[in-house]
Amino acid sequence: MSSNQLDIVIRMARERRDEAAQRLAEVQGLVQSAQTQLEQLQSYQQQYMTQSAATAAQGTSVQALADARKFIGELDNLIHAQQQTVDARERDIEAVAESWSEATRYLQAVEKLKALRDAEADQRSIKREQQLVDDVFSLKHSATYGHPER
Repeated sequence: MSSNQLDIVIRMARERRDEAAQRLAEVQGLVQSAQTQLEQLQSYQQQYMTQSAATAAQGTSVQALADARKFIGELDNLIHAQQQTVDARERDIEAVAESWSEATRYLQAVEKLKALRDAEADQRSIKREQQLVDDVFSLKHSATYGHPER
């Protein structure tokens, strides 16, 4: 593969890595949002439970207590569902992070290959130049010393 072809592969690998990084940032944002919503639900539930306990201590109807317990149960269900969403998003992060990691490793491997190929090309060029210098020296040397006159 030529150096220009490797440059194209490197450009494409960088784009792939950058897209994976962008996706990772998006998924991290989704996790943060889901976590914030979970914390808000938990906070609201705690406030509601505190308020219900204070109301019950002052005296309230059985129906009001039953309604409060039912609502707290619904909040528990919402919190559980939101926790599952957070967990799912965190698993998404792991998958996307692996994709980013793989894209990064691939890019590094292609860049290393290009550096190796460039170094090999430089070595070949140095050898050609040295051969030319040697040939010129040999011609001058043989012209000066190597041909006795007849």
